Amino acid sequence: NCVRNSSEEVFREQLDSIASRNKGVHIVHCYSQPLVGDKSGSDFHLSGRFSVETLQQILPHNRFIFFVCGPASFMSSICDGLVA
Repeated sequence: NCVRNSSEEVFREQLDSIASRNKGVHIVHCYSQPLVGDKSGSDFHLSGRFSVETLQQILPHNRFIFFVCGPASFMSSICDGLVA
């Protein structure tokens, strides 16, 4: 789940609930521009702009199916990187 900060996060409770009920689901919250009150480790796990390199750091392998949504520039960069 990648957003600028806590003020833009949607479906946080639902995502965390799904993860708590399904041992194979792990949610990583990424804030590209955390607010002063956003706490690393509890409000978000990673900071900075999300990228394919971020995925390579946190995933154990590259055999996953991805569902991506967001602004056109984000979608283009992520999808191009995933295909590569």
